[in-house]
Amino acid sequence: MDGGFNSVTTKTASEVTVNQTGGNAAGALASNRLGFRGTEKIGDLTAGFHYELGMDAGGTGNLAVGMISNATGAATAVPSQGVRQSTVSLSGGFGTIQIGRDYTPIFSLSAATDTSMADNVNIGKSVYLNGAAAVTTVRNSGQIMYISPAMGGIVARVHFADRSKDPHATDDVGSIGGSLRYDAGPLMLGVGINTQKTWTSATATTKREEMIIGGTYMINKQLSIQAQHGDLKTNGAGTYKGTQVGARFNVSPTLMAHVSGGSGDGTVGDFTAYKFGLINSLSKRTRLYALYGQDELKKAGTPTRERSEFAIGINHAF
Repeated sequence: MDGGFNSVTTKTASEVTVNQTGGNAAGALASNRLGFRGTEKIGDLTAGFHYELGMDAGGTGNLAVGMISNATGAATAVPSQGVRQSTVSLSGGFGTIQIGRDYTPIFSLSAATDTSMADNVNIGKSVYLNGAAAVTTVRNSGQIMYISPAMGGIVARVHFADRSKDPHATDDVGSIGGSLRYDAGPLMLGVGINTQKTWTSATATTKREEMIIGGTYMINKQLSIQAQHGDLKTNGAGTYKGTQVGARFNVSPTLMAHVSGGSGDGTVGDFTAYKFGLINSLSKRTRLYALYGQDELKKAGTPTRERSEFAIGINHAF
């Protein structure tokens, strides 16, 4: 459960505020959810399941129904945040086979190299789930994923999805991709790709070609740095590419600060962003946080939009 106060302000080039929201926001640090999971040992194998629903904790308080956006991870309609994960898996010496609705390998890598750890204050990010273009597809339904065992610090993830009600009917999805991640002591490096096709009718289709490369490095127990670069092509044409760098610093055993900045460019214009936050862990389960992000969009060198977002709240996991 995560709740608090959130405020978003959007200004035009003439410094006129065109949109401002505030109030009881749910899920700024992490999305609200109710989940069930379990495992069973079968000789040398382990079978498992994971089922997770979103919650509209800041509004009606209801469990959400329906689906959420695969591309952005956002609710398709408030409060319909819907099924987040729904998988069954089998693991052994060969690795893991996981089937169902789940995160894509490319999104998992982009979240791992995001300084703000994939929180929901997306204003201030410059690669995925940002104010210019969603570089990575977040989830797929009907996904089959293979996760290899670690070999010399390298773990591979490969996924395939082909969801169809009728051949090439509305909302049909075809997806294939994967990631490679290398962990060696304080260093982590990774690269991920994804090709996503979505049919909006029997004849119209959108093809997304997504790429993420990034890494993290732990300088010491207090300080780590993160970097990522993303590239998105839509129907073969360059749509957006962005870069983000940042750092996390443990101010004390319970207080962590993070700061990041980046830029990007694409069909929407040039994009710059920065973000910082404070997270205070009162215990292993309870955290207090304050987050702030700001970005600016320019077209042909002229500012067209400036946004800022501020959130404070309490996050409790149980």
